[in-house]
Formats: sequence, structure tokens, C-alpha cells
Amino acid sequence: MCQKSRIIVTFTICFSIIALTGFIFHNYEIIKVQGQSMAPTLNHGQFLIADKTYGNLDYSDIIIFDINKSEFSGRAIKRIAAMQGDSIKIEHHQLLINDSIIQDYECAIENIEYTLNEGELFVLGDNSEGSTDSRDFGPISIKNVIAVYR
Repeated sequence: MCQKSRIIVTFTICFSIIALTGFIFHNYEIIKVQGQSMAPTLNHGQFLIADKTYGNLDYSDIIIFDINKSEFSGRAIKRIAAMQGDSIKIEHHQLLINDSIIQDYECAIENIEYTLNEGELFVLGDNSEGSTDSRDFGPISIKNVIAVYR
């Protein structure tokens, strides 16, 4: 192989690696789970590759979002329980979404009621007893969603 061919091959390999790395970091984010609010689905210290180009959100999607509400601020990982237009009630230690009881989700907080506005999400941790979520800080804006882990 001649010198010119080696240079072209080396350049092509380097360019491909740089382009692939750029694509990955532009479209995906590596997240380290902090805490047990999503256990047993996600555990403390676990790494995720989340999609920043997620498209439409859906019920039960696990999202990574920024929160900045009074004493709650930072990045969080939770599951979408309700979306814009849905009604949420917590009464008699049960979570109701659109008047349907969500099974296996007992709540310590009582008498919460929301109807989500356009662009709002109600998010919950899978570990209901060990999660700070929309029951505590209310709905979040869809604009604060950074990525989705599906």
C-alpha cells in the first residue's frame, strides 16, 4: 500500500470515528441512576443510555427531566403516569388517573387533585414509598424533558 493510500485510509477511519462519536453524543445521553426511587426497574448506580431525540412521549415512558420547583431542583428520572388533559386524584391511599385506580400504588399523601394542562406530565417513581415525585412537587412541564429511556 502506498503512502497516499495509507493517509486516505487513516483519514477516513478518523473521520468516521469522530462523526459516529458526534452522532452518539448528540442523540443519546449516558445517565447514572442516583437513588432508589425507580427500584426495582432501575437501581442506584446503574447506567442508562437515554434517547434525546425521543419523539412522542407515552404513558409509562421513563423520562429524564430537569426540575426547579421550590425545594426540588436538579435532574430526575421518573415514569409518566398521566399526560395533558388527564385528571389525577389521590384519596383513601389510592392513586386514581381519569377515575381509574392504579393497581399496586398506595400513596401516603392524601387529597391531591390535578387536571393536567397542555404540556404537563404527572410523573411517579416505581418505588412509591421511596420516591419524591409529582405527588410532592406537582406536574412537570414537557419542556423540561431531556431524554427518554425505553
